[in-house]
Amino acid sequence: MAIKVKAPAIYPVIQETNYSNLRSFNFYIVNYDDALFLVDAGYDNEACWNGLNDALKKNGFSLKDLDAILITHHHYDHLGIINRLLAEHPIPLYCHPLAIPRITRDKDFLSERVRFFNKLYLTSGCDEAHVNHELKRLREYMESMEKPIVHDDIRAIGEGDEIFGFQVLEVPGHSIDHLAFYHEGTREMLVGDHMIQHISSNAIIDFHKNGTKTLSLVQYEKSLRRLLAYPLDVAYSGHGELINDPHGLLKQKLSRIEKKGELILQMLNKPRTPAWVAQQIYKDRYETAFSLVMSEIIGHIDRLEYYGKVQKKADNGVFYYERKPFHRNRL
Repeated sequence: MAIKVKAPAIYPVIQETNYSNLRSFNFYIVNYDDALFLVDAGYDNEACWNGLNDALKKNGFSLKDLDAILITHHHYDHLGIINRLLAEHPIPLYCHPLAIPRITRDKDFLSERVRFFNKLYLTSGCDEAHVNHELKRLREYMESMEKPIVHDDIRAIGEGDEIFGFQVLEVPGHSIDHLAFYHEGTREMLVGDHMIQHISSNAIIDFHKNGTKTLSLVQYEKSLRRLLAYPLDVAYSGHGELINDPHGLLKQKLSRIEKKGELILQMLNKPRTPAWVAQQIYKDRYETAFSLVMSEIIGHIDRLEYYGKVQKKADNGVFYYERKPFHRNRL
């Protein structure tokens, strides 16, 4: 006899966008048992605000019925309307502990962020003009995002927790603080930007509390492999369409990481900097999408070093990487 499972009702709020190649900003109203909560909060614009209110009304709810907000990760296109929502209806905000200094715009953290990327880009062989331009952009971005979340009821959640009937999974890679929310009974998962159907989820370089660099792509690859062990019928993404074959997409993304890694490995037939590799592969995008391009290439080279395929040498404060003639694969 089959076990009857009470299913959560998940109502997508999807706002189309021409921003980059994201296609849409997606966030979700979830009703389970007596709880009504929001997973992520879209972009800070009228379309997302009106979309939330329309979706609530359509399904017989209002803002005042919401019990909490769960955040998959700290990126601005997932925090968008939080300030506006909480100003009208103060409720708890749940996120990974490492998201807290990022969403509260902790000044010490933001200053450390500038120092970290200055050192990262210079040691990766980027010229000072590119570094200074990117740091200027980073400072301007941080100033524009200076306003913190407008209440102090921020609650940390992480691996092993359960909230509103969903298992909390830590899936770092796209961001250091990324969470996914899994409902075992219905084999559904709210995945934020960990999985996007139509584009790759950039594994964005970040730093630990001690200032060391995250191995973002290594983390991301391990997080992808981990989800293969979970029975999954559908995944709700932060952008684009619903994912109806999560395992197929996971395998596709793992394959692409491996292929891109092998391409870069072949380019390291002599000592090269990450900046040189980035310019060879991405050409004009090195200028127009500098931070994302450098994050991807540094992530891939870190991954190759992690698996023992390349060796690193420093010369005048710049790191050069070269393929090892014989390497042990740690996979």
